[in-house]
Amino acid sequence: MRIGFFALVDAIAIGLWGTLELLLLGGWLMGLAWFTRREDRGLSIVTTVAAAEVVGYSAKAGLTGQLSLDQPGPPELLIIGAVGFLPVSAIWLAAKLWRQDPPSRRI
Repeated sequence: MRIGFFALVDAIAIGLWGTLELLLLGGWLMGLAWFTRREDRGLSIVTTVAAAEVVGYSAKAGLTGQLSLDQPGPPELLIIGAVGFLPVSAIWLAAKLWRQDPPSRRI
């Protein structure tokens, strides 16, 4: 019973949280970087770095079957260190959207 439970926990942690969820997030971030590349080059670069980090972490978790924190080393520290770009990208986008005029004033 206990082995089955731990197998299920590993399947969810690595399969869903480590691979599938982060691949979708990486795709969304790449799309965001693509759409913001003309208006705000800095936001596009930061978002692209965040997307590459997320996809790299997802690929490592999917290929090795282990999360990066299980065996920390130089590649894992680079991947996890780039996580700082994800909140920067989100805050930058929120500030950009906050400063825009509402659609009713543009007419």
